[in-house]
Amino acid sequence: MELQHRILQFSNSPKYELLKSTFQKLDCRYQFNENGPLSSIEYTFSEHAPYASELISFAKLNDLFLQSALHYEEKEVLSAEWVEAEVGEFQYPQPEDSYIEATYDTRNYCSRCGQGKKQDRPFRLKKDFSQKQAQFLGLHWVFDEIFIRPMVVSLFNSTEIAGVKYLDVIHHKTNQPFDNVFQLDIPTIEEPALIVDNLFSVTCKSQNEESFVKGIGQLKDRPGAPFCGRVKYHYPLTEPIKFKASSLKGLPDFVKSYECYGSGAGANHFILVRNKVVRLIKEKKIKGIGFRRPIHLV
Repeated sequence: MELQHRILQFSNSPKYELLKSTFQKLDCRYQFNENGPLSSIEYTFSEHAPYASELISFAKLNDLFLQSALHYEEKEVLSAEWVEAEVGEFQYPQPEDSYIEATYDTRNYCSRCGQGKKQDRPFRLKKDFSQKQAQFLGLHWVFDEIFIRPMVVSLFNSTEIAGVKYLDVIHHKTNQPFDNVFQLDIPTIEEPALIVDNLFSVTCKSQNEESFVKGIGQLKDRPGAPFCGRVKYHYPLTEPIKFKASSLKGLPDFVKSYECYGSGAGANHFILVRNKVVRLIKEKKIKGIGFRRPIHLV
């Protein structure tokens, strides 16, 4: 595990040449991305790399795009008891302007922070996924659901992957279920288990932790529903994802966290999978799902 940083600047920025000359001065082998007026240069480096502290200070001083995140080696992922799962985003749930009301029980839902909704109807899609090689698929706006092909259903059933069920997915125009797309129905942990000591929390209240914007000050609350007072967390890019080991004992092979992460009106649960699922998918070379971050058990 190591912390890695990425500096990015587009060619239409007045600071593009400044960053480029700095990279050349420090002999950094940056990457040039050709894309017409949106061409860019970027450089990814470890916290232990030469000039790391100098580059970080330079980026912050000049208000350049700097993204930092933990990076794990594959052997660290494969040796972990639990790992976070992620899938790509390929289309939007339907209907786009009211998919929440069409898919979830919203009696406990807060439209300000996004928490409290509970799925009670199938997801609806405009069409089948066009990604024919991927066996795992995902949606824009919905980061805590996984959609699968029948091949995965057969594999999981034959290898006794525990705790998941399979839900129909509905073609929005015909109102009929797809025959080659299903949703994994993943159970949610029934108690708080995420270790939140070093995580940035967001409270659903007026002038909350997200309300201060650099150079602007406090933002005004948008009009709308009342604040619910619930707490969620920003996704921990630079902190390990930690869970209570005792809370994960005896759970199925796929689970969702009790807690939510996200900003604004976005609220999603972490998806956790057991080691045997990770190894099975990698052994079979199944496409469409990623395992980049092991869960640290405390």
